Amino acid sequence: MNRVSNDSNQLRCLLLEDSTTDAELIVAILTNAQVSCDFTRVETESEFRSIIGSERIDLILADYSLPTFDGLSAIRIIQDICPDVPCILVSGILGEERAVEALKAGATDYIVKQRLELLAPAVERAIREKQEKQALRLATLEREESEKSFYTLTETMTDPLAVVVAQRDEGVVKDFVIRYLNKAACSYLSLHVEEAISKSIYAAVPAFKRAGVGDSGNSLFSKLFGVLVSGRPLAQEIVLQGHESITQQVVIDLRAAKLKDSLVLTWRDMTERYQLDEQRQQLLADADAARNEAEQANRFKDDFLATVSHELRSPLSVIRGWVALVESQPEEMGIVQSAFKVIEKNTVVLENLIEDLLDVSRIMEGKLSFTPELLSYDQLEQIVAQAVDAINIVASSKQLHISFQAQPLPTQAVGSILSEEKSIESNTDKLPPQVYALSTHIMADVVRLQQVIRNLLSNAVKFTPANGQVEVCLKVEESAISISIKDTGRGLKETEIPHLFKRFWQVPDTSAENKYRREKGLGIGLSISHYIMELHQGSIQVASGGSGKGSTFTIQLPTLSCELVPVLASKDAVGSQIDSRNIGSRRASGEIEDSLLRGIKVLVIEDYPDALEMYKLMLEAYGAEVRGVASAERGLATFETFKPDILVVDIILPDSDGYALIRNIRARRAHQGSDVPAIALTALAEHQYRTKALLAGFQVHVPKPIGLQEIVDVVAQLTKRR
Repeated sequence: MNRVSNDSNQLRCLLLEDSTTDAELIVAILTNAQVSCDFTRVETESEFRSIIGSERIDLILADYSLPTFDGLSAIRIIQDICPDVPCILVSGILGEERAVEALKAGATDYIVKQRLELLAPAVERAIREKQEKQALRLATLEREESEKSFYTLTETMTDPLAVVVAQRDEGVVKDFVIRYLNKAACSYLSLHVEEAISKSIYAAVPAFKRAGVGDSGNSLFSKLFGVLVSGRPLAQEIVLQGHESITQQVVIDLRAAKLKDSLVLTWRDMTERYQLDEQRQQLLADADAARNEAEQANRFKDDFLATVSHELRSPLSVIRGWVALVESQPEEMGIVQSAFKVIEKNTVVLENLIEDLLDVSRIMEGKLSFTPELLSYDQLEQIVAQAVDAINIVASSKQLHISFQAQPLPTQAVGSILSEEKSIESNTDKLPPQVYALSTHIMADVVRLQQVIRNLLSNAVKFTPANGQVEVCLKVEESAISISIKDTGRGLKETEIPHLFKRFWQVPDTSAENKYRREKGLGIGLSISHYIMELHQGSIQVASGGSGKGSTFTIQLPTLSCELVPVLASKDAVGSQIDSRNIGSRRASGEIEDSLLRGIKVLVIEDYPDALEMYKLMLEAYGAEVRGVASAERGLATFETFKPDILVVDIILPDSDGYALIRNIRARRAHQGSDVPAIALTALAEHQYRTKALLAGFQVHVPKPIGLQEIVDVVAQLTKRR
């Protein structure tokens, strides 16, 4: 092994050559060409491996044919140990096939010894290519690191951020297409990344079509186009209009900057600041901060409060609407009678709801009323039968079959308060020993027991699909009377059962993204029922075969010993409690303008049957032609065939939500009805839900409950009848 130079600033060149003469010639040629190298010559494979494995090498010049080694093997070693080092074959005998094989194996170039004048340019080219590759690799690493930092920064931002790219047609910018949205932007716009990427910014956010920028009211497109052409950043307030005849607005502080042929957009919602004075803003900011802290610690309670709002507003909206109908058409007895029935039913719903809410407070304070009475088996059977009869009305509307079976008792029941000691003894030979030892009386609070049974039956009906079955069974067991309610509904997972009786906990709804769907309820009924059963010294047990296999809830009430029954019977009289309600109504003083909406076709999408019927009657009373459906799927189908002039859409739907439905419609072409005005009708009245509705493509957001004149006025405005 020979080293020609020792200058550490020169290229470190490893020369694999067994001929001293050829090696000196190669060194001389490169030196004359002013290619400064520090040469190390080796002849054997072991020397070659030793050098490239331990020293820095910038260039390898290898003879193809050596006595104990060859250039092709050297190339393979290089590819294993230092693949980035360029290797040039220098050989006196190198046919075309060998040259091609060497290049495929990883050689940078090859020079025949008869043309050594080409060696210096080949070396310079190889070194230059190596440097370019290193620079490219470094740039790629820097770019990847930069992109990683960018995504880390944007995904942790609290402000929404979007990257949009100009879409051109024959060189002319026609639109802006979304390339990226951070998490904050997806949350603000109620969009999933997958559904927004590669879509027009106006298709993803229809409200941007009517966006005015600054005092000039110029379109958002013109402003973004100006940023793209001039390169000057944009920082202005954007006013997102719901509809030209409606005053509702969303104001955002938009920032836009050019990035090659793209724009980076970021914004903040300034609506509250736009509407309130500076002191009010600070108060709201403090309230928001406190609310955010409470939300992190009390997720279930927050969901509960939002659901309570929905559950309260829906029946209130129905009651208010039917009252308005009766006032406007007092002579229509059919409407008056229907109003009485609907108002009574929804009043009961509200009463039960409010009572449950009060019970939660009473339980937390330890003040829940509990007045136990002596009940016989027959009386308990009547209580259960009455509860089944009451729920049958709701079950029939879902085509559910409810059956009730009470286990029969012997002719002279043991432990009956009418039986005397002698009669009991005289019948012992006719009864099994275990029956004789049992009593058929319990101590129970009638009202609270009815509450538990009603709640379990309501849940069974609520979570059992159409044409399902609910079986109720009453029977005497050892030291207890049990009431079981078995359904063919959605069932429960094994992991869900331990949480079932926790306050505010609800079975997760994986069928839709909207967490305020009505069938979920308040999440307090089972916890109240569990507490009531503890007061009775009884229990509630639940069993399920799994998801989709139904559930069985069983309550057990401890029976009294036979000796205690006569004593308690002499001190207590068992009665029934019957609620009676008088329902009144007001008569309307004015006449309906039945021609105001004549010729207007209205499509109402509302899953609450009473509300749907009410809205239809309201609008039809003013001359509108109304179609009503109860789901988003049926709504889209009816939209295509009915071709309405205006939509009235409930945000909370059983199979989707109003946001997704209106985005579907706005994505269509103009002749397919994409510009039909739409009203978002919902019990979710908070500001953030109004913002979501307008951004999704609704013209106006109307919170429930809504009156007759209000809904007619909004429809008239949007259809330009006023």
